[in-house]
Amino acid sequence: MAGHSKWANIQHRKAAVDAKRGKAFAKVSREIMVAVKEGGSDPNFNFSLRSAIERAKEINFPKEKIKSSIKAALSSEANSFEKALYEAYAPGGVGILIEIMTDNKNRAAAEVRTVLNKKGGSLASSGAVSYLFKKCGMIKIFKKINEEKILEMLIDSGIEDYLKVENFQDETIVTVPLSLTSEANEALKKQTGSETTTRIIFDPENLIANREKQNSIIELLEQLEDLDDVNCVWTNLDIDEEVLTL
Repeated sequence: MAGHSKWANIQHRKAAVDAKRGKAFAKVSREIMVAVKEGGSDPNFNFSLRSAIERAKEINFPKEKIKSSIKAALSSEANSFEKALYEAYAPGGVGILIEIMTDNKNRAAAEVRTVLNKKGGSLASSGAVSYLFKKCGMIKIFKKINEEKILEMLIDSGIEDYLKVENFQDETIVTVPLSLTSEANEALKKQTGSETTTRIIFDPENLIANREKQNSIIELLEQLEDLDDVNCVWTNLDIDEEVLTL
């Protein structure tokens, strides 16, 4: 899944296909293992693990495989996966953040660089792109609810700070400050009566339009996400609404 909500919506429609061919399953298993290594095996005290488990359930990753991924992470013989964030530019100065989870950073960097070069992009130095994004919490509600109603629910729960609300088909995406993610998620889950999932995302401060290169940039983003070591991709590309309905 990708971080910017429009892009995330496009990628969500691909999740079922990815799951069928095993790629999404392999990535979510790795995400669970990295989360356990970083914060322990109890999802009640490890937001990253709880988020990874929610994502796993969303793509129908079997419960037994969730348990085995957690168990594998606790084993002394487990692969030593590391998480890193690469920064890059697509054509036209469009920013890209690429989260990798890998057991070989040299291989991951080489594969990312190859995809970028083929599509006219390039790796950027640390901090050159990340300042264009804000680290936030994203809550996905599996029903369509308008912004006014979401705001009312949050205020009733004592939460007055949120960033934006967007609707895609039968889902609602609520972006909140990172520190309020768990609290806002519990409030919205309770008041909507709907299942939710949460993610830590990098939300763009401003969007960059590039109509001429849009399709090519989307192909670049898809090819990056298709790499085995890439877990998430975020972009500040302003995507046409028509693309969301394709």
